[in-house]
Amino acid sequence: MVDLVERPEGRSATEPIPSKHRLSPLARFGNFWKQNWITAVTATVLVAVVIVPLVFMLAMSLRTGSPANPGDWTLANYQEVYGGAALYQTLGNTIVYALVTALISLSIAGGFAWLVERTDLPFRNVVWIVMLLPIAIPGMLSSMAWLLMLTERVGIVNLALRWLLGLAGMEMETGPLNIYSLGGMIFVESMRGVPTLFLMLVASFRLMDPSLEEAAGMAGARTFASIRRITAPLLLPVLLATAMYGFIGNLDDFETPLLIGAPAGIFLLSTVIYFQTSDAVNWGIAAVYSTIFLIITVVLVAIYHRVVLRHVERFATLSSRAFKPRRVSLGRWRWPCFAGVMVFFFLSSGLPLLVLVWASLLPAYEVPSMEALSKVSFDNYVEVATDPRVIDSIWNSFVLGIGTGVATMLLAFFVGWAVVRIKVRGRFFLDALAFIPHALPTVTIVVATIAFHLSPAMSWAPLYGTMALMIIALTTRYIAFGTRTSNGAMAQLDASLEEAAAASGASKGTVLRKITAPLLLPAFLGGFIFVATHGFRNLTIPLMMAGHRNQTIASFMYTEWRHQADVSLVAAIGVFLVIGLTIATVLTRRMIVRGYTGQE
Repeated sequence: MVDLVERPEGRSATEPIPSKHRLSPLARFGNFWKQNWITAVTATVLVAVVIVPLVFMLAMSLRTGSPANPGDWTLANYQEVYGGAALYQTLGNTIVYALVTALISLSIAGGFAWLVERTDLPFRNVVWIVMLLPIAIPGMLSSMAWLLMLTERVGIVNLALRWLLGLAGMEMETGPLNIYSLGGMIFVESMRGVPTLFLMLVASFRLMDPSLEEAAGMAGARTFASIRRITAPLLLPVLLATAMYGFIGNLDDFETPLLIGAPAGIFLLSTVIYFQTSDAVNWGIAAVYSTIFLIITVVLVAIYHRVVLRHVERFATLSSRAFKPRRVSLGRWRWPCFAGVMVFFFLSSGLPLLVLVWASLLPAYEVPSMEALSKVSFDNYVEVATDPRVIDSIWNSFVLGIGTGVATMLLAFFVGWAVVRIKVRGRFFLDALAFIPHALPTVTIVVATIAFHLSPAMSWAPLYGTMALMIIALTTRYIAFGTRTSNGAMAQLDASLEEAAAASGASKGTVLRKITAPLLLPAFLGGFIFVATHGFRNLTIPLMMAGHRNQTIASFMYTEWRHQADVSLVAAIGVFLVIGLTIATVLTRRMIVRGYTGQE
């Protein structure tokens, strides 16, 4: 090892250096800072956007007043929340909603993944596309479409069902389905959750060694017995991981509970926190609910790591031995199964999109009829293109999305570089710090961020109500995704070019700028597009943090829907939004493929 200081001539490396040759503490700190300043700044930023806001949120839960004017320290907020019946009803609604939705989505996604990867289902490539399309429809638009279809009196689906029941002699004036219920919320969110869970499961079905299933088949076991006794137990880790991901994601859901649950008086933790900060403006109570939310998600992540990750080797079936996955013959069930997939696509994407397009072509929403058909026009699309409010909100959304994408991937780049490439001390802490927000519900991140930036300690930086603070909150929300993308891309990048540049005298900054960043650009562009599109369409953070001058397209649509009841204008904006997000989804896929394979 090369010494940091020059030793006097004739002195061995093991002899202590005379004090006059030793570096002073200030010099040692200067050397450390010179070598690790990028990592130190990155860690400081992560602490500032993740840990410090959570501390301020916890402090706010123990105080009266508001974040800007905190009052006395007290336990009254906890006594009020834990002593009332509202908490337990809300908590029960939240757990039932998240758990049942996750189980339904997991069951459908698991069935589709098995059909695509383990059977001779026809048109499997078409099924892949069908499963990806619902991702391009924001949750708010999906909920709005289902509200139009399942409204008790004039919903299209309810009208069709009443007509069918009337043929059987059952006359009804309303219903029979009521979307304004916990069951309605679960149904809508279950349809939305299937594509993401499908993507998480499909690779495991493809890579699992089929030898045990083949042995079971040779022993006379039927297909579904083999699935129940062999396939499902072997896939237990990924099934648990996927179920927990779905459960935590459902806990974080905001659009469906806000649009469908709140009007019916059905509140979840996410909507209770929102109304505590918007209507009642009780920050102490909101902080207590956010703390409960935080405890639930942290416990879930801890359970997953303890139960699944510690015993993952017990379920390993993928080895170095080559194999070709065996496809189960569906026989006469091939086409019924394919029809089932198409029915799912129609319910999850096709029908909602058709309803949105129909509503966008009318001056005011009406159920389809010949009279309504005569009123069809493109006036709403013209208004979308000319209304200054819409144009301003779209511009704000672009700024928010692009700013979030740049900030998130830039921070993720430096985290990945410190963790994977230079492997600094404490890198695991740095990586864990960046992953913490993955376990935090968005409303908790919002409350924590506001509690910190409205506090007297941040009075020198008045960011509340600005685009900058929303970008900070969204960066905190998506930094976990950004660092997973960054770490994975850097792990695949050979370090030889960076080492050669360093040996030629290039500084770390030069190596990062001229070698590392250009090589990782395709993968990082894919991550940027993903984060930017999610920031563009995010409703929770703009609705809770935006001012009148920086309203985004998502918050504008919610305002028009809830307060102005302008369904047709919102539908026209939604159609534009779906088209744009579909293009962004295709671009993201191409960027990721190019980043990892170098091919289109």
